[in-house]
Amino acid sequence: MPTDTYPIVSFTAARAALGVALDADIPMLLIGSPGVGKSALVEEVAAARKLPARVLLGSTVDPTDIGGLPVPRRDGVDRLPLRLIRDCADAPGVLFLDELSCAPPSVQAALLRLILERCAGDVRLHVGSRVVAAANPPDQSPGGFELSAPLTGRLTILSLVPTLDEVRGFFRDVLPGRPGTSLALAALAADWAATSEVEAGLIQVDPPPDSVTGGAPWGAPRNWERGLRGYAAAETAGAGEEVAHALLAGAVGADQAVAYQAIRRLREYLPTADTIARDPQGAPCPPERDRQIAALGLIARVASL
Repeated sequence: MPTDTYPIVSFTAARAALGVALDADIPMLLIGSPGVGKSALVEEVAAARKLPARVLLGSTVDPTDIGGLPVPRRDGVDRLPLRLIRDCADAPGVLFLDELSCAPPSVQAALLRLILERCAGDVRLHVGSRVVAAANPPDQSPGGFELSAPLTGRLTILSLVPTLDEVRGFFRDVLPGRPGTSLALAALAADWAATSEVEAGLIQVDPPPDSVTGGAPWGAPRNWERGLRGYAAAETAGAGEEVAHALLAGAVGADQAVAYQAIRRLREYLPTADTIARDPQGAPCPPERDRQIAALGLIARVASL
């Protein structure tokens, strides 16, 4: 499955394309790195159309879950698939085939009829139901399976690569307004978004090699959300810097966590770029040499404004 042959779209474009696909009843496959928001996007677009998203994980099903288990009846045998598939048969919904690259060939074969004919066992999907799938790129799915040509031939495939501005916008504008987001997390998310504008390396849309092969955490958008949530909760609870760092580093990796925490601590002692721009002569300069060196970086930023 060579992902470079598929159109690369931003999160905004993918949202619009998925909406059109749902309205036109076009089965779609979103390919993207782990943690870039594929599942969140599908759930968001489905919710906007008041359709429940029924998630079928390719890594947890077998062919009989889709083709249907035999259920004896007085006049014969019915083959009934999983309950969530039957839910999309009883009423409109989005059947979301997630982790498709983790589905073995036998499961992929069972999905062919579901996608093409909208049938699973003896059950036919509701006319208002839709099918959407998501998968990680092959080089980011160790132990996974290549998608078969018959399966990909039944899907419109897009490669989702969110822009850095879209990632920052989520933390700056979307996350703070979500139900359950504390004031501490909202403030931290906005701070992280501003920091990532200066230190773009904090955002790792593609996992580094040691994360793919060794399972090391990395700075994916989803991982930063989880890490910042834990960091803010630890600070609010007064759990201490060691606990806060552990919760952040455990989500995004030690290097990313240390980099962000160092910038955050240093910023407490430095004037902002806006302050320097407003009053270059009067902006306070810290007495410590390492912080003075850091201030020189801010001055360079002001010169580029």
